Amino acid sequence: MSASTIKSDNYLDKIAGFIKYNPDDRLDVSSVKEDRLQRVRALSYFLDNSIKLPVVDYRIGFDSIIGFIPVIGDAISAGLSIYIIYQAHQLKISKRARAKMIYNVALETVIGSIPVLGDVFDAAWKANARNCRILEKHLKKYDK
Repeated sequence: MSASTIKSDNYLDKIAGFIKYNPDDRLDVSSVKEDRLQRVRALSYFLDNSIKLPVVDYRIGFDSIIGFIPVIGDAISAGLSIYIIYQAHQLKISKRARAKMIYNVALETVIGSIPVLGDVFDAAWKANARNCRILEKHLKKYDK
């Protein structure tokens, strides 16, 4: 496995092990923080962008697929999204940044529970990708 791929024995990383990251994506943070960030990136990608839709050239993820299952799908999706917020908490990002992350997940969960319209919103909003960007920006800005 090259230096630009995910390195971990974590089950989620094995699922998303096909994801290759640009070495320039690595932030100047400790290896523990970098490992957590890589797990967040992998989960975010898996949930929001892992499936390319043919013809329309748009990406959706597992989150959009399980959202079609009434109630249970949205609950599973929210649970997986909360893991990203938990990792952000472990990385000690600011309360304000975590509040933005919680808002993203709550909005996606509430609107996502509306049949059909919610599924379209899930595919477009991509709360996990937004939360990953919030985490990356915070680490880049404050963790030097």
